[in-house]
Amino acid sequence: MFNYLFYRSYKIQQKVGHSDDPAFFAALTIAFSIIIYAIDLIMLTSLLFGINFPLFGNKLVSGVLSAIIITFYYFHLLHKKKYLKILEKYESENSSKQLFGNIIIIIYFLLAFVLFVLGMYLKMLQNQGRF
Repeated sequence: MFNYLFYRSYKIQQKVGHSDDPAFFAALTIAFSIIIYAIDLIMLTSLLFGINFPLFGNKLVSGVLSAIIITFYYFHLLHKKKYLKILEKYESENSSKQLFGNIIIIIYFLLAFVLFVLGMYLKMLQNQGRF
């Protein structure tokens, strides 16, 4: 799943002007999306179920965990050009699969943003005493 997500992100990065190093920007995009999903999960779990994660409120811990995620995706995808195998695997994709892949990647990134906004909205309501 993440390999395909990387492939589609790579292709999008090529189209939007990051053709000098689309692999780096695609890996960074995926890493940041994972970080946003983690924030979404922690925020919504805390708000909906009352489970607190005091460690994640610490900026140092959050920064270290973010760095670990980014480093993981660097070594998983970019180190020794491992991403070339992923590109080879999906390169022969037909146009209908490309369209489907673009829709999936748009939904994936929009969902991360929507969940983040929802969490922030619920937190605002909680602070006002209406949730």
